[in-house]
Amino acid sequence: MTAIWFLAVFVKTAASLYATVLSLSQTLNMNNYRAFTYPLSILVVVYAMLVFPNAAAYLHFLTHIWFYYSHTMLLVIPLLLFMIAWIQKERKRIVS
Repeated sequence: MTAIWFLAVFVKTAASLYATVLSLSQTLNMNNYRAFTYPLSILVVVYAMLVFPNAAAYLHFLTHIWFYYSHTMLLVIPLLLFMIAWIQKERKRIVS
């Protein structure tokens, strides 16, 4: 079971890194995305160590902060964007 979890985390991390590197290279109009792979990989590892230096910090984040963070990112922001889009659509309908 643990092996499956590690495999899933690895695949998700690799896919996220690939998408980030590819979008960055397309944003900067570069043909070769591989030039960003190693620098961004190093930044991800360093950032992960800075955010959660040990298991206690990670556990504190999960028990005290994650609930509010996840609700903001998964509920509040999408609902706000939906309402903005709906208001813009209504304005266009009224004008035309």
